[in-house]
Amino acid sequence: MKLNKEKLKEYFKKYSKKLLIIDSTGKKTTYDDFYNKSLYIIFYLKKLGIKKNTKIIILSDNSLNYLITLNACLLGGYTACPLDPSIKKERFIAIKKIYKKCFIIKDLSRIKFKKIFLKEGLIDYGNTQCLILYGSNEKGEPKGIVLSSDSIIKSSISFSKLANYNSKSRILHCLPMFYMGGILDTFFACICSGSTILMDKRFSIMNILDFWKLPLKMKCNVLFLTPSIVTFLTLIFRKPSLKIKKHVSKYKSIIATGDYLYPETRKKFYDIFNKKIFSCYGATELGGPVAIQKKNHTSENFCVGRHAQEIKILSKKNTNKLKTIYIKSPYLMDGYLTKNGIEKTKEIKG
Repeated sequence: MKLNKEKLKEYFKKYSKKLLIIDSTGKKTTYDDFYNKSLYIIFYLKKLGIKKNTKIIILSDNSLNYLITLNACLLGGYTACPLDPSIKKERFIAIKKIYKKCFIIKDLSRIKFKKIFLKEGLIDYGNTQCLILYGSNEKGEPKGIVLSSDSIIKSSISFSKLANYNSKSRILHCLPMFYMGGILDTFFACICSGSTILMDKRFSIMNILDFWKLPLKMKCNVLFLTPSIVTFLTLIFRKPSLKIKKHVSKYKSIIATGDYLYPETRKKFYDIFNKKIFSCYGATELGGPVAIQKKNHTSENFCVGRHAQEIKILSKKNTNKLKTIYIKSPYLMDGYLTKNGIEKTKEIKG
């Protein structure tokens, strides 16, 4: 599928009047509003003299403006570089040195949106480096996983189909917006399927007692969690109210990602809520999620279920005669960004 400016605009025009985001205060944002605000961020950056391909460090808590900024980077040809706002100073300095030239956004709440009239000239989409997410190498040094804009969009479309997202999906977003689960799985994939995002505060043990408040109020039907969140829910809501149990029974799917979901945790959740959890598997380096369990596999410990059609998986012996799983993804990262520049990935032949 070839991507261009017109194709990107189709995502917003198709659902222009539909609700894209409802936040915890009840504030509603349509696809059209979101698109226009994304264009304003591009206008704002251009007005400051920030050129295309500049790395935009986002150092902020979860918010609507955070998602708008991520989308603006995609549409405007900038490179979004989200970081955990609680990052240690010395690590932040190390990452900033790797970026060299960059623009830092810390307080997104100060952005005052205005109407934009010269919209057409603001979109500058091309298959450029769109997103960099940071991890560490074996020495503990920061390494950035570099993903292209085509990779993000195509992987989002693929995953939205794999997870059965559609225009009736109402997906809870309570994951950090500085890693793949909070960027691709619960944001870009939602846009590509016409879904509605119910945006709550980033999950914390401090706000767990209010966990079901927004989903109940806004009739959420898809939960996207991490195994640790699932564990906390089973500990705090050992005897949930009838209202909560009835609400959970209506979910299309509850998906766990980011780590291994232990069988005991899965069983506990089912015993309490009478609802099965789908495990989602993938890696940021491969462009995000590559497989998700089927209903009949949710009780099996080591079955990944079905994988995206575009993903190729091969099991064979390696040079040491050990059985190895090889995964070929069309959404593969461009490489690791380190202090020595981008380290390209090596293709595995055979």
